[in-house]
Formats: sequence, structure tokens, C-alpha cells
Amino acid sequence: TVDLGETTLGAPVRIVRRLAQADLAVTVGVVEPHLYAGFSGGVKGVAIGCAGRETIAWTHRPAFISRPGVTVARLRGNPFQATLREIAARTPLAWAVNLVTAGGAAAAVRAGDPAVVQAALARDAAPEWVRHCSRRYDVVVAGVPAPKSDNLYQASRAATYLGLAARPAVADGGLIVLCADLPAGAGDGPGERNFLAVLSAARSPDELLARGLRDALGPGGQRSFVLARVLERHRLAVVGAADPGLLAPLAHLGVAAFDSIAAALAVEDARLGRRASVLAVADAMSTVVSAP
Repeated sequence: TVDLGETTLGAPVRIVRRLAQADLAVTVGVVEPHLYAGFSGGVKGVAIGCAGRETIAWTHRPAFISRPGVTVARLRGNPFQATLREIAARTPLAWAVNLVTAGGAAAAVRAGDPAVVQAALARDAAPEWVRHCSRRYDVVVAGVPAPKSDNLYQASRAATYLGLAARPAVADGGLIVLCADLPAGAGDGPGERNFLAVLSAARSPDELLARGLRDALGPGGQRSFVLARVLERHRLAVVGAADPGLLAPLAHLGVAAFDSIAAALAVEDARLGRRASVLAVADAMSTVVSAP
């Protein structure tokens, strides 16, 4: 990699040499909701996709991804997105071809300045991605489509999109129900395995958050940190897991496994002493729900 200095906020800019020495760069990507960058696409394929280990580690460290403004479906005033654009400005990136998809096919395509293209596609597709509800709910049931439903590392993204939205639809102390069969368990990679290990070892969400701000959590640790932010305010149920025992080590964090949605709702009704209010989100991986 080539050292291109630091950003305004102190991120080390390390970019692969082949890109740094190119005359011109074009990035191709998909614009969709992203937990840290607000939306993917734009400069992300270069600023992260062609970055060195130091840049990726710095931008994904818990202290940075928990900064105010770093949230899903937000571009303006998002320090994560601003940092990516500052990184990309030091490279030969001049053009982006971005698209949004619907039903597995391209629904819209734009080309031009990466930031302009990203913002335009995000704005045009917002009615499909960002849905508004009139209240907050006791329970939000989240559909997780394959292949994201294959392992807990990926499926947990749905919980973070719901729980960490600027105005989450699930009430404080409420329940997020993930519909995911998790045939690959936590996931097969070292980051995915460490994600589960870090969560299992934490005494509480607060303890994990404090540790993440103090110490390195290792590969995949940022996802355990982000999920702990959700578990600090909400509880999590997983319905249909191939191995329900996978979730047993997380019970003390407020995570439970159920065979059916009905079973999860019955337990919640009993806990509340009344019928829980429920919102269903068919595809929680591509839908951002905003409450008043």
C-alpha cells in the first residue's frame, strides 16, 4: 500500500499501490442502506475496497462507528461517509457507475461524480428503503432473506438496522425477532467465530461496549460491538435456527431462540401481561423503519 497521509479526523490513508499510481479510477457498485456509511456505493469501493489494513481497522473501530451521525440511511452529517470521501479524494477516483436493485435485477443506474451519483440514487430509492410508521412497537419481526440468513454474523445486521435507526420502530426494552435458520451457525470465518466468542465472553452489553472503546476486539469484533449497542436497549429472539444451542451462550445478554414466531410472541405477551404490539418487516436487510 501507499501512505497518503491522514484525514481531518485522523484516519490513516493507506491505498493499494496499483490504484494510487493509476491515471484514472472508476468504481462500480450498488447503492443500498449501510449501517455506518449511511448508504453503500459512491466512493466506498475505493475508500474501503482498495484500502490497506490500517485504514479499514481505523474506520471500523468502535470509537469511530459509535460517533454521532454514523447511522444507516444518512449521508449528510455522517462522519463515516465524510471520511470515506476524504480518503477517496486523495486517489485518482473520478467516476462511479452505481445501481440500485429490486427483485434481484437492476432498477436504476447512474454514472458520474461518485458522491452525486450515490446521493441521487439514495434519494430516488428512499421510498422503497425508508418506511415510516406511526408509533413504536413492543415487537418488531424481521425477515432475513438468504444468503444473509445463513449465519448469525450476517443475520444480526437486520437487528442493527432496526435497533440503531435514528428513530427505531422498536420500543426501548422491546423485542426484535429475527427469522433466520442459520445453517452455518455463527459463520465459518475467523471474524465470524470471534464475533460469537466476544459476545459470549461479555458479562453484559455495557461491559462489551466499555471494552470495545478501550481495547481492540479482534477480527469481527466491530460487529459484536454494534450488536451490543442494540442489546443495550432491546432484546433479541431468533426463530428457526438450525441449532438453537448456538444462542444459549448469549442468553445473559438478552438473546433467545424459539421454534416459531408464535412461541416468541406468546412469551412476550406473558411478560407484558397484555397482547404485544407487533410490526412485521418482510426484508429487514433492505428496509429502514423510522418511527415518529
